[in-house]
Amino acid sequence: MMNKKIRGVPIREYFTDLVSKKVDVEPNNPAFQCFNNRFHIYPVTKFMFMFSMSCWVIIIGILFPWSILIIWIAVFYFLLTIYALRQKQAICLWPAIIHSALLILIWLTGTIVMFTTALFSTQTFLDTFGQGHQKQFIVRFLIVLMIKTAIILLGLYLIFQLFVFNKCRKYFDHIRNADLPRALQEEATELEVIQDKS
Repeated sequence: MMNKKIRGVPIREYFTDLVSKKVDVEPNNPAFQCFNNRFHIYPVTKFMFMFSMSCWVIIIGILFPWSILIIWIAVFYFLLTIYALRQKQAICLWPAIIHSALLILIWLTGTIVMFTTALFSTQTFLDTFGQGHQKQFIVRFLIVLMIKTAIILLGLYLIFQLFVFNKCRKYFDHIRNADLPRALQEEATELEVIQDKS
């Protein structure tokens, strides 16, 4: 099964490539670097994708058996993104970008509801997270502060993930466009050879 090929690449390589830090094309181009030019966007995208899939596995496990209704989203997201990352196909990264954008919308909706609830009823906010039994003001304040900080950090991560996936899509577009003139030149050379023979 793992020896079968998809577009000339063994299935095993689609999985082993996820943990590879190797960057074949333009590894030092600052346009495709992140974290103050310390890391190339391609390996960072792979890491974020694997982290996202780990979260999906946890969510599916927690929500089982109801998660059977949404498991197709994770499978579709996983298969298309793993294909895009191995084949460097920009168009196949769009589901990952849309997935990230939808997560940001869900986070934003939840954040507005949670922060509004905390503003008008701290007790309800604490009850939501199983901390309604706390009576001391300072403890309640610290719990609310920690939860709000965690929510904001989650949102920042999701926004950064969207940025990374989109930048990786641009990187794939860039390397495809860089290969295009060379391919056209090779095709033109082949046509000249064919014309010379006839």
